[in-house]
Amino acid sequence: MPAARRITVISLFAITLLGFIAPALVGADEAPPPEDHTADFNILTTDFTRLDAIFAEYNDPLHKVHTSGYIGLLKTRATQLGWKAPKSMAMGSGGGRGAQGGGDDGAYGRKGGATKVQFDQVKYDELRYDINLQYQRIANFLAPLRTPPPVAPGERSAALEVSKIHPNPANQADTKAALDLVDREIKRLESRANGQMIGSPAREAAVAKIHQIKASRAALGKEFTAARWDSLVSEINAAP
Repeated sequence: MPAARRITVISLFAITLLGFIAPALVGADEAPPPEDHTADFNILTTDFTRLDAIFAEYNDPLHKVHTSGYIGLLKTRATQLGWKAPKSMAMGSGGGRGAQGGGDDGAYGRKGGATKVQFDQVKYDELRYDINLQYQRIANFLAPLRTPPPVAPGERSAALEVSKIHPNPANQADTKAALDLVDREIKRLESRANGQMIGSPAREAAVAKIHQIKASRAALGKEFTAARWDSLVSEINAAP
């Protein structure tokens, strides 16, 4: 083969090979466009807003500080996925369960040095699960008791006696005995309310009911009528 023709063939082969290699080289230099997780982060903001709102009502003195730290830890985990908290949202201390200690070196999942911020779908799903679980724990604490606390032996006697008697408004002895029985029942209700956790919804409901019963008892003491007596008995029976 003549030298000139050999050079031409080699040149064509080189150009063809370059046509296959060049796109690959260009593609290697171009980084893929970053994924947009704005919708995912907006969901996290909504979740944390709901959690902060219900935590503001949380009044358990024993676990409030611990729970606040755990919520801060959840938010730290969110920032490691790329989420940014709104300016009006408190981040918390971050010292809850699972932390490695205080300060920047003790953040969730950190073993020293700078933490890489990177979105991970699995960690995102786990974080949302933990946020909703914490919300449910607080909601269950704030909810009224599904089952009333057990009544000590003999505690029901006064309420049962109040329901059974039908005093004669014209008989002073009857009305005095009935009012004494109501006073005894009010003391029993106050004793039960004082045994509940201060600030709990169950205690607040019980105290409000006792105030209502006391007001009806005062009105009955001024003017004892059968209608007022029946109304007071209904209030006592409805007391928690």
